[in-house]
Amino acid sequence: MLAHRNPKAKRLGNSQSELLFKSPLTNSYMKTGLSFRTLCVLLFAGLNLPIAALSQDAEKQKIIDVITGELDGWYKKDRAKWTDAIVHSNDVILTTASQNGYERIHGFDSLVAPREQYFTTPADPDVKRISKTDFKINIKGSIAIVDLTVSGNNAFGPFAGDQTILMERQGKSWRILRQNTVMKTSYQLSEVNIQSGLNTQGYKFMELKKFDEAIKVLTLNTQLFPKSWITWDSLAEAYMQKGEAHIATGFFKKSIELNPNNSYAKEMVEKMSKSQ
Repeated sequence: MLAHRNPKAKRLGNSQSELLFKSPLTNSYMKTGLSFRTLCVLLFAGLNLPIAALSQDAEKQKIIDVITGELDGWYKKDRAKWTDAIVHSNDVILTTASQNGYERIHGFDSLVAPREQYFTTPADPDVKRISKTDFKINIKGSIAIVDLTVSGNNAFGPFAGDQTILMERQGKSWRILRQNTVMKTSYQLSEVNIQSGLNTQGYKFMELKKFDEAIKVLTLNTQLFPKSWITWDSLAEAYMQKGEAHIATGFFKKSIELNPNNSYAKEMVEKMSKSQ
């Protein structure tokens, strides 16, 4: 329908002419009750609604690209790509809660510095990657809150968790400011989690330099799960750190029997055999 200004229309209270619409069915004019200015405002707003929606969708895709790009940069050992996805500030905070404990990293430098050595070695094309899916994004100005699912596989089997990321827009780019991860599968009652939990406690004793206690815990793990290559690998690690290489070598070889792809154990056996 075409809008026409009626030259004989009565003046409204706000001194604007009322608009008439010509009906194609009756060929007669009908009052709209709208001023020309009001109609323009409504038309402009209507046109901008899909534009705003498209803009939001584009920003959301940018955010997803940054999050997945940070992950890709890490696995490809592309330091520049990885660090570019993170805010370079002391306000950066990353937390992880799982059966293995609670980890908190505060500050960009505290995040990057301990990982510099990681980027000096070649990327492993066969590394087991985690994936991030089910993105739910809420944008408020220069801040975006992203809820997603993180999942993958490790030496103990599949895992999944919930992750919330706070993104900050800097210019035209989005970067990660805060990240909170809860590995929910690690809290489920299962033999896998019992094995993983004992393994973690053994390594905590090693961090405290209490190698005898670590060996007791990790020996128990091999007795409970004798067919698990990682239990023997961890026990070998404890003996190696204690300085008993001859015992460690035997347990590393046991681990290799159960998992011929255990390249770390093969490297340690070779290294210790040369030093003996």
